[in-house]
Amino acid sequence: MEKVFTLELDQRDGILELHLNKTGAENLRNILDKLISTNEDQHLHLMSPEWGGNELSSIQQNTSTTITLLHQLKIMYWVP
Repeated sequence: MEKVFTLELDQRDGILELHLNKTGAENLRNILDKLISTNEDQHLHLMSPEWGGNELSSIQQNTSTTITLLHQLKIMYWVP
C-alpha cells in the first residue's frame, strides 16, 4: 500500500490538515516512538521527495483551491 502522509494548509480558514492512511499513520507513530525513547531535546525535519526526503508523501489529498501542499514538517521535541 502506498503511504499517504501529507500536510496541507487551508489558507482560507488557517487550518493545517494531516492526511494519513494506515501506512502513513504507522510511519508517524514510529517517528514519534523514536523521539519519545530519547532523553534529550531534539528536532526532526520530515520532507517530501521534492524536498529531498521520503517521510512525507506529495500527492495532495484535498483538492480545494484554498489548500496548499506543504513539503516539510519540523518537529521540535522537548524533554522536561
